[in-house]
Amino acid sequence: MTEHDRLLGAVLDVPADDAPRLVYADWLHDHGEEERAAFIRAQIEVAGLEECDPRYPEALARSRRAATFAFGASRPWVDHVPDARVVFRRGVISRAVTEADHFLRQPPQGWLKVPLEELVLFGSGEPVGPRLAARRDLARLRLLALGGNWPTERARPLLCGCRHLAGLRELCLDALVSGEEGEEEPTTADLDLPALEALSWQAASAQDWPPFVGGLACPLERLILQTSSDPDLDAHPDPWQWLTSSRHWPALRQVNLWHHINTIGYSSVYETPRLPDFAQQFPALRARDVRLSVSQLPDLAAERSWGELHTLRVGHADLTDDLAPLRARQAKQLTRLFLDYPDGPEPDLADARPDVLASPHLANLRHLRIGSYHFTSDDVPGIVAGRYRQGLLTLELGQSAGYLDTRQVKELLAKPFPQLRTLRLGLKSVKDLLLLCATRNLPNLCTLVIDNWELTEEMLQALAQAPRLPHLSLVAEAEPVAGPSEWLLGGGTATKVPPSLALRETDVLEDGPYK
Repeated sequence: MTEHDRLLGAVLDVPADDAPRLVYADWLHDHGEEERAAFIRAQIEVAGLEECDPRYPEALARSRRAATFAFGASRPWVDHVPDARVVFRRGVISRAVTEADHFLRQPPQGWLKVPLEELVLFGSGEPVGPRLAARRDLARLRLLALGGNWPTERARPLLCGCRHLAGLRELCLDALVSGEEGEEEPTTADLDLPALEALSWQAASAQDWPPFVGGLACPLERLILQTSSDPDLDAHPDPWQWLTSSRHWPALRQVNLWHHINTIGYSSVYETPRLPDFAQQFPALRARDVRLSVSQLPDLAAERSWGELHTLRVGHADLTDDLAPLRARQAKQLTRLFLDYPDGPEPDLADARPDVLASPHLANLRHLRIGSYHFTSDDVPGIVAGRYRQGLLTLELGQSAGYLDTRQVKELLAKPFPQLRTLRLGLKSVKDLLLLCATRNLPNLCTLVIDNWELTEEMLQALAQAPRLPHLSLVAEAEPVAGPSEWLLGGGTATKVPPSLALRETDVLEDGPYK
């Protein structure tokens, strides 16, 4: 065994400890790999900082700009994984996104060289389930995500009796589909994930998820569930009815439920189910993160205590009087507010109220998302008027056709957002990004995410050379269609990030496997 392999093995043996990583970085520095050593140290520094820390923007920019050692993808299992896209965490590969066939193509000895915590696998045309279940290199995983449509017979060996996943904590599913008529989902009798604490199911069967969840050995702490049905179903099962009487209810720290109705006239119609017996059930829920129907905000405001709630998601994305209950004094404990996936298709809305979020009780928000399909002429001034602006760390505006025009972008940039780290925008004209180059009001911006991708080399170089955006180190496409699109900014230049690497880390459970 070489000295390099011994030091890397020490990192694998105690993945939660930074000390072996720093020793490894020192050795790399002494042996001519200064850039990689600097990357490990910078990522460890970022991991130890709160996002609100004044040192965070500079440290994050430094860690990203040191990642160029991986752009060449010349050392398998060190700077890349063959046929996969990787995310580094604390200096080493932590997440891999690949197809199931590609995962199996690589020998276990290769994967065992990587301290992999998260694996995202996309479906295969082959019956790969038994082969995957036999792979001992799955034993290190904390999170497994199955992206795309996985036939049940291929997913079953992984979810039912795979001894290597006995320690799996988090599971993300896109859709389990029946490969043969009459085939059923895994249920209570055969599900075997004894340590599972979090489940995200992006396209669950409304009828089948309760027995699936009922088969879990441990009560869940996180449940993110989007069920679906056809429009000809007059009624679909109420997901709350089963959940509130289950053993999971008092253990849940995050519960986000909504229903997707497949329609012809509308591309996406969502429905957030109402929590029954709100006054009785909500106090029994200890969740910190909840999604509610906008019609139940008055019920929430009537509660004297919101418990440990700090993240509120509402199936409503218009600044109307429907959101007035958020002006309650209890809202001062909220740090994240997500207004997205609005219930539809054409809900009855109260009068427009652009300043509805300007309440002093929302001053502690650090993350605000408004996934509106349309911003009115008064909305952006209302958003900018919020008391949260001074401390906001992440702002996301727009969804699908919810694009800002030039005037609205100027209104957004007219007031300072001194702490903002991440900005996501939908723009009618991508040329409006050049307005950011001149603003003094985003001094700590680190990440820019855009919804429409028409950037030219000239625009990217202008952003990279903007003297008032010193920490802007990454421009990314929100939902790429033709593969990953990220650009690293640094040293006055913009460089395309190779598809083997992702610098923008997302929460797989919340955002789904595709991101």
